Amino acid sequence: MRTPPRRAWLAAAVPTAFALVALGFPSWDWYFDGVTFAMAAEGVAAGGDPAWLLHPHHLLYGPVVWAVWRLAWHAGLAVRAWLVMQWFSTACAVASLAAVHRLAVRLSLPEPLPEATTAALA
Repeated sequence: MRTPPRRAWLAAAVPTAFALVALGFPSWDWYFDGVTFAMAAEGVAAGGDPAWLLHPHHLLYGPVVWAVWRLAWHAGLAVRAWLVMQWFSTACAVASLAAVHRLAVRLSLPEPLPEATTAALA
């Protein structure tokens, strides 16, 4: 089921607002895990052991972060891995918000609920 045109702007407003706030105010409060993953990605790019990317509880996160950071680097964005990690996290969150909204519309929830559900998750 498609989002009716009169609600399409509202369906895009919540993820867009979330993205603008998240990207406009990047976190400067880093925790050990995030710093470790960023250091591992940059260390492997500098010739370190690729095993640094693997973590027993986050098997895909390290390699995915490294790949996204290298893509950004090859696209000409000379930024640190921790910043690309925040951009990637925001992109995943926006995609998740859009998926939740689409699911709510597909379930034929009454008019304000798809947007309210999406806003509550944001």
